[in-house]
Amino acid sequence: EFAKELGSVICMIDLVIGYTAIQSMAIWARKAD
Repeated sequence: EFAKELGSVICMIDLVIGYTAIQSMAIWARKAD
């Protein structure tokens, strides 16, 4: 049960980090243009 909760937390963190990375890449690409 704990492992399942931990997995969902890690998944959410992974999604947030991925989204942030995409956002910063988009901002950087816009600046570099």
